[in-house]
Amino acid sequence: MSSAPERDDAFEPSPGITRGLLAVRVLAVSIVVLGVPHWPDASAHRFVAIAHTPGVPWRDSEVEHAFGDWLVIRAVGWGSEAVARALLGLVAFGADLVAWRAVLFGWKRAAATRYLWLGTPLLVFIYRRSDLVPVALAALALGWAHEINAAPAWRLPPPFSRRSGRSSSRRRLRSSAAGTL
Repeated sequence: MSSAPERDDAFEPSPGITRGLLAVRVLAVSIVVLGVPHWPDASAHRFVAIAHTPGVPWRDSEVEHAFGDWLVIRAVGWGSEAVARALLGLVAFGADLVAWRAVLFGWKRAAATRYLWLGTPLLVFIYRRSDLVPVALAALALGWAHEINAAPAWRLPPPFSRRSGRSSSRRRLRSSAAGTL
């Protein structure tokens, strides 16, 4: 007898629900890119200020973000505030889709639809920030690790594809991952 919960196969979302939730995201990113409305305040103003500050970050100027976020800030904050707001919205939208696809890859359609449902209320402000970039990276790593552990021995799947791999490659990956822990 196992204490693990049984898999809930009763929740099989229809593709129409997924399409509708993705359409809501397209609408949200369109609103952010067009700049209507300006509430809540976007992080674009601060990103432009950080990107245009001369000197070395954290030494010559105050930067309240981690290094990974600073790379995103430099990528989106090079222009004006309007350009930064649009680029930030597009980067966040892309990261949201990558996270959704990673959940779809690792845990299949029901979990991916739950991800879309849970993220929908956050669309009011999340496409105005860079928070979805680390979420997407974490979802990619976890989805790939989950799929590797759930895959048959003859298959080592890279993210976003279903190509076959050699079982020795899979064993090497598992042994190297176990050696780093």
